[in-house]
Amino acid sequence: SRLAHAYLLYCDDTLISKELSLIIAALIACKSEDKPPCMKCKNCLSIANDTYHDIYKLEPLSKSRRILIGDGENESNTMRWFQSRFYYTSLSGSESNKIGLISAADRINIQAQNAFLKTLEEPPPNSNFILTTENPKALLPTVLSRCQKISLLTNKVKYNLSSSGRLFSSLGNLVSAEKNIFNASNEIATLCDI
Repeated sequence: SRLAHAYLLYCDDTLISKELSLIIAALIACKSEDKPPCMKCKNCLSIANDTYHDIYKLEPLSKSRRILIGDGENESNTMRWFQSRFYYTSLSGSESNKIGLISAADRINIQAQNAFLKTLEEPPPNSNFILTTENPKALLPTVLSRCQKISLLTNKVKYNLSSSGRLFSSLGNLVSAEKNIFNASNEIATLCDI
């Protein structure tokens, strides 16, 4: 199966999104014919050890916690610097994939997102991008539409009801109230602490 050139992982657990982004990176870079990522070949091991030469990372580091467009390719940790890396000769060999990891992609300002669109629309050869975010709605619809989306939301909604310990007995009493409006309304009031 063919891999997408860009993935957007949206997750409320940054550790999970970081781990999955590295697994996808290994999947992209793996040269094994057997069920990649093999986690045994040179590329897989170098990604696991953070020594893969053609992986470029971008994350919010400025005082504003934003990813900015930057003035040029020499201004590190900006979008223009990041994009320029994909037009250089590969450090790992001509057949190696270049991989871009953007953490907290929702922190990319609008100007930088617009600049990144051209790269997403027409990625340089052998280039793949993995974006992670907790808030995909902060990204431009055009950026979202050019990425394969993977949702990793944990959906941990908890309700703290003060009378939850009495819930089942109150429901039992409510059912046995045999349509007595007064008894039923008393059970509801008790349950809801009205």
